[in-house]
Amino acid sequence: MSLTSKFLNQWRKPTGRLGRILAAVLNASHSKGTKWGLQHVPVEKDSMILDVGCGGGGFVRELARVTITGKVYGIDYSEDCVVVARRTNRREIRMGRVEILHGSVSSLPFPDRMFDIVTAVNSHYY
Repeated sequence: MSLTSKFLNQWRKPTGRLGRILAAVLNASHSKGTKWGLQHVPVEKDSMILDVGCGGGGFVRELARVTITGKVYGIDYSEDCVVVARRTNRREIRMGRVEILHGSVSSLPFPDRMFDIVTAVNSHYY
């Protein structure tokens, strides 16, 4: 596999040290856009929210700031992104307000009608 192919695959499913760095970089680079988007979605303070393809967990953190008595779940199929997302949200996880899971959108481990809001930021093209 060429170096270019390896690099492009990191965008699809970040892995290893480079993948963890990429997840952290994406948190920073997507921050402005996700904050803008959050201004256009009515989120109640007790909302149950799922962020599919949560990457490094930056948007999960923003959602948790709004839904202070609810809970935010993030799921990603990159184990390394899950590591970064858990680190990004460690305080909220300890408080029981956030849960980050490793898994696939094709087989979500949640019951029907559990969530008030489901988001998928910058993951639809993967």
